[in-house]
Amino acid sequence: RALRDFARRDEIVVATKVRHGNRRGPNLSGLSRKTIFQEIDASLGRLGMDYVDLYQIHRWDPNTPMEETMSALNDLVTEGLVRYIGCSGYAGWQLVEALWTSKAQHLNPYVSVQPEYNMLSRSIEKELIPACQKYDIGIIPYWPLAGGFLTGKYKRGVARPDDTRGSKRPGSLDRWTTDANFDVLEALEAFAT
Repeated sequence: RALRDFARRDEIVVATKVRHGNRRGPNLSGLSRKTIFQEIDASLGRLGMDYVDLYQIHRWDPNTPMEETMSALNDLVTEGLVRYIGCSGYAGWQLVEALWTSKAQHLNPYVSVQPEYNMLSRSIEKELIPACQKYDIGIIPYWPLAGGFLTGKYKRGVARPDDTRGSKRPGSLDRWTTDANFDVLEALEAFAT
C-alpha cells in the first residue's frame, strides 16, 4: 500500500516470486506457462502495480521443461510485466541449464539467484558462486543471519528472548540451535570481541 501511490516508482525495486507449489491439480502447481501467467497477474493485483522489477522462480521444477518456463518468463519481460527475471534455490547446474536454455532459445536470462547463504551454510561456495561469477549473475542471499541465530541474541542453555522469531515460532530456529552451531557462534563472538 505504501508503494502504490509512491510518485517516484522508478526509484524503488520491487521483487516477488512465483512458487513451484504443492497444490493439487494440473494448473495449480509447477512452473508451467499457465501457472506463471496466473501468478504474475495475482501478484500484480495484490501489489496494485503494473510491473515488478525482479520476478524470481521460487525453486526448481523438475516436472516442467526448462524451455517452457524460460519462454513464459521471457514473454513477461517482453510484455513489460516484469523487468528482470531470477531464480531461488537453484544448484549451480540448474542455473547453468537455465542460462544455456535462454541462450539457445534467444530468451532473456536470469540476472540473479537467491540461495541460502550465511556463515553456517556455505555450500554455495563450491559450485553456485563460481557459476555466478562466470556468468555475471547477482546473488541475493536468504537467511543471511541464520534466522537471527548469528545476531548473538540466542545463547546456549538460555531461554529465547520473548520478542524474537525464535520464541514466537520456536521450530523456525531448531535447525540452527545445535551444539555444533553454538560452538561456531561462540567462536565468532570471541573473535569479534
